[in-house]
Amino acid sequence: MESYSDSNILTLALGSSVGGTVAADGTVVVDNNSRNVYSTINKSTTDNATGTVDVATKRFGNTGSMAVVVTGSDSVAAGAGVSVNTMTGTAKTKLSGNNLTVKNLNASSISDQDITNIGVSGSGAGIFGLSGSVSVNTLKNDTITEV
Repeated sequence: MESYSDSNILTLALGSSVGGTVAADGTVVVDNNSRNVYSTINKSTTDNATGTVDVATKRFGNTGSMAVVVTGSDSVAAGAGVSVNTMTGTAKTKLSGNNLTVKNLNASSISDQDITNIGVSGSGAGIFGLSGSVSVNTLKNDTITEV
């Protein structure tokens, strides 16, 4: 038995402003990727002394985001880009209350999560230019196998 989840999120935010005297702009990207995957065998009976029981839970995920801001003016220009990624979830395999007579018992849980986060900001002005970007990633996964 195998339970499988694969999720992919890609987000792009672009902002630009140009002004004669003042230019200001900002972008915000927020990605939330949450998945729970479970494989359970409960209160089962198997009598196969030469057989194999395989139970696997696989959770894969990719989250990518990019926030880009460009501003420009003759006098004052300001820009800010914010990119936030959050990935949470559980991959759990559980065998309980069983009576299994087998040669091989394989139980596994796999969690493989990737985050790519890019923040770019640029400002150009004749008198004053201010620019900044912030990227925040939060990853919380539980990978559990109980036999």
